[in-house]
Amino acid sequence: MSLNYTTLQTLILSTAHRTELTAEAPDFIRYAEGVIARRLRCAEMLTRVDITDSDRVTVDEGFFTLPSDFLEERSFYLVGSPDYWLEKVSLAELRQLSGSAPTRWFNVISPSEVEFRGVPGTSDTIELIYFARPDPLATTATNSILTNHEGIYLDLALEALYKFTQDLELASVHSESGINAIESLNEQAGRMVGGQRTRGYYDMSSYGRR
Repeated sequence: MSLNYTTLQTLILSTAHRTELTAEAPDFIRYAEGVIARRLRCAEMLTRVDITDSDRVTVDEGFFTLPSDFLEERSFYLVGSPDYWLEKVSLAELRQLSGSAPTRWFNVISPSEVEFRGVPGTSDTIELIYFARPDPLATTATNSILTNHEGIYLDLALEALYKFTQDLELASVHSESGINAIESLNEQAGRMVGGQRTRGYYDMSSYGRR
């Protein structure tokens, strides 16, 4: 049976034989969620959404609001016949491009905002395929990551628990186990989705993101 927010807390404490830490269990799960958001990029996190004029920050400018659960883009496409793949360039390069040019480039300027050049028209639709932050377990009973990869939550939460109890050896064991599972899922997703423009491997290594 799949875990949920409540049963995950129970499992964390029973595995560590530290049932007296009930009040701290939500903190251990939040720690796990932070690591997952920073490092995991698996197939269950891929999401598609349309960005339209209603998402524009300022009239006649190329700034648009990103989804609230946005973590990292995979691709932007200007919807048309055919769709046009948009290229990510540096912010310095982007600002050298004319706003009146065709919409061909973008830069994610913050976790909540993206800028396009040229400036999309009011009737344009841009399709975003991105990695979404899993729903926080404090606000929902479960999510697809907990359902399909419960060991990641358990290992990372146990890492947090053992850091709390200053058992750094056990914290290191569970950290390594959780990160190895994350790396394996990232590689699996890379093989599954391929490259953005070619059939090659899509690098979603989380090395150094923690």
